[in-house]
Amino acid sequence: MAANLQKILPFEESGNFDSNNLIIFLHGYPDTSDLWKEISNKVDKDAFILNFSYPNYSEKYSKIFGFTQLEVTKRIKEIVDIYQKIKQRDITIVAHDWGAILAYMLDKNYPGYFKQMIALDVAGWIDKSPKVMKAILSYQFKLALAFIIGLILPFVGNFITDHVVKGYFKYQPEHHKRINYKWNYFYVYFLFNAIISIFSPKANYLYKYKPNIPVVFIYGEKKPFQFHSQKWIEYLQNTKGCECYGVQSNHWIPQNEGDFVVATIKRRLQAK
Repeated sequence: MAANLQKILPFEESGNFDSNNLIIFLHGYPDTSDLWKEISNKVDKDAFILNFSYPNYSEKYSKIFGFTQLEVTKRIKEIVDIYQKIKQRDITIVAHDWGAILAYMLDKNYPGYFKQMIALDVAGWIDKSPKVMKAILSYQFKLALAFIIGLILPFVGNFITDHVVKGYFKYQPEHHKRINYKWNYFYVYFLFNAIISIFSPKANYLYKYKPNIPVVFIYGEKKPFQFHSQKWIEYLQNTKGCECYGVQSNHWIPQNEGDFVVATIKRRLQAK
């Protein structure tokens, strides 16, 4: 069945099909679904698993303009619906980076559909101070620009992308040779959405977002700036069922604190 659904969105299924738990893994940029491989292998007896990816990130799915974040969430929901019709399960989202943004959008747009969420390093409410916004927008603008230029001059788009990933992110995953300008479409759509939201606030993907489900938020303390606001931390600390942890890691918590993430997943799955 998974092979037929790949036309909707690339994903891998694994784990315990008989389990009453379903884990949805969502990765970010510039990662692939391999980000979750070690963690997934350690929780595959505890849940059935759907590990999603996106156009161009997956070698099996190429689409020059990718999909908007909203379209990706609709397609994730479409696939999960099919599995839920076969066997109804409690759904836990485990997400990092862009995946966390998609997770918040799923929670906002389909309230009550999911049981809980474990979000890594990117919050539902970010710090909007000038210093942080400048840092975030500086690399996002470059990656969006790389995508647009790459449509005309691919080698220039790839050069800018490579510069940002290796220089700004200081990150070189095993799949680094595959990273190219075609991966950057999320940044174009996000900035476009941000511009529209200036004139129509309700158009914002996460307009007045407030979690509908328990959220466990894990963030890396070893970063130049944080992708969360203090209000987000305070909200989670004061909301029943939610948790918040700072760990000794940079942005890539799944690699650096994988055992902590695994332990958190197992504990939350066992909780009533």
